[in-house]
Parts: sequence; C-alpha cells; structure tokens
Amino acid sequence: ILVHDKGSSAAIALAASKPFLLPAVVVSEYMLPGFGYEEASYPQHSWDLNSNWHLSLFAVMDSAEFLMRGREREFLSWYFWHGSFVGAQAIPDDILDRYTTTIRKPGFLRALIGPFSALSLSTDANFFRSKLRANEGGSALPMPLLAIGGEASMAPRDVLQQIWGPVSAELDIDVAPKAGHWIPDENPTWLAQRTLRF
Repeated sequence: ILVHDKGSSAAIALAASKPFLLPAVVVSEYMLPGFGYEEASYPQHSWDLNSNWHLSLFAVMDSAEFLMRGREREFLSWYFWHGSFVGAQAIPDDILDRYTTTIRKPGFLRALIGPFSALSLSTDANFFRSKLRANEGGSALPMPLLAIGGEASMAPRDVLQQIWGPVSAELDIDVAPKAGHWIPDENPTWLAQRTLRF
C-alpha cells in the first residue's frame, strides 16, 4: 500500500492491527503521532510564515475552521506553495479551484481539519505507542516499510530514520528529488518507479 501524509496513520494502524493484510507499506511525508508529530507541531520561537504553524492551528479545530472559512482558496494557495519544491506552480489553478470548491461544501472543511485536532492526535498517539513501542507492550511492524520524504521537505535521510526507525523492523528510506511535501504531484514518475523497485 502507498500512502501520503495523514493517510500514513490509517495504513500504519492497519499494518499494526492486521499485519497479514499488508505485505509492504510505503509512506510519504508524515510523522506518526507518538513518534515525532507532537514535537513538529509544537510552536517554536523561530516560527514564521514558512514554518509548519498550521499544524498547531489545526489542533484547535473550531478556531482553524473559523479562521479559514471564506478564505479557503487563500489558505490552500499558501498551503501548496509552502510545502512545494517549485512554489506556486506545484498545483495548477484548475486543481486549486477544484479543491477550493470541494472544501467549501458543508462539512468538508471540518472533515479536513478533524484528523489533525488535538483530541484525534492524542488518541492516535496512544494507539501507535501501545502497538509499536516495545516498552509499552507493542512491537515494530514486521513487514517492509519504505519511508519517503521530499527533497525540500522531510529530508535528509537521518530525519526519516529518526522518525520511522522505531516503527519498522525492516525500514528502507529515500528522498524524492525535486519534490517538497507534494511528492505525488511534483514527482509522480520518480514515486511510481521507486515504489515499484521497493
């Protein structure tokens, strides 16, 4: 299974609960709660507009929804620019417009933010620690895991090793060239080829 960002939580939860269902897992651009996410989302004195401040914003779901409502396109435009390798060109305007139209529908913005709320992340962290940390009764995933970070995002390799090393007994790591957070959009050919090699 190949997953990106928050999809990694669902895939790792499945892999930890029913490992026989997944012969291998490929994750890109994510830190599991309980394994580094909290540290990355905690506000730092050095943060600016280029930092991941939105992770803290999303933790308070009602505030995030209130501040983003009516400004969905502006937020998405910043979000894609912020996480990309190439800047504003990472996501074409027609796709940005489609995303904007979608999250303006009733309930969509809240559903988008919900999995990043403090309550959701705390629940996820407790689950992952209990399933994957030996000192809490868990064990590392038994299947091969490929963790990928974008060159302009979750790189270098030692960062990926630190994040995913405790999660998998059979870890492979790679960095997607010419990609930021949006690896499937910015370098889909490399991602497909690297996944097939794995």
